[in-house]
Amino acid sequence: MSVAITEAITTLIEAEQRFCLRRTEEDNFFQEWCTDFPALTDMDRAGLTELRRRYLYQRSQGQLLENTVTLLFASPLLTLAGFYDPPFRLKAEESVQLTLEDPEEVLQGRLDVLVLKEQFWVVVLESKKTEVNP
Repeated sequence: MSVAITEAITTLIEAEQRFCLRRTEEDNFFQEWCTDFPALTDMDRAGLTELRRRYLYQRSQGQLLENTVTLLFASPLLTLAGFYDPPFRLKAEESVQLTLEDPEEVLQGRLDVLVLKEQFWVVVLESKKTEVNP
């Protein structure tokens, strides 16, 4: 039986329980994070500050739909990270299927943005609407 992921899993805690996930704060969880990266330039910092300013401005009136969140963040961040250029490939609204332990249960959905390097998933972006509670 095929079920939409958004119907089968509606909260983060459900995903954690269903897939035996756990949050970690370990600095060395991804070895890539331990690499000495170049320091952010003043231009990088200014760009990130501008992204934050835009987001807070757009969010100030309340809810933002997921496409708005994607537009505000995905494109500028993918540009800054160099993910539009070789050797990376970009796919939008990519369909995915997860077959769970029970082969009768298949979860289906779409990823907003998927960045690939050959078959390796480099970045997965999935945005959801935001809401500011009064």
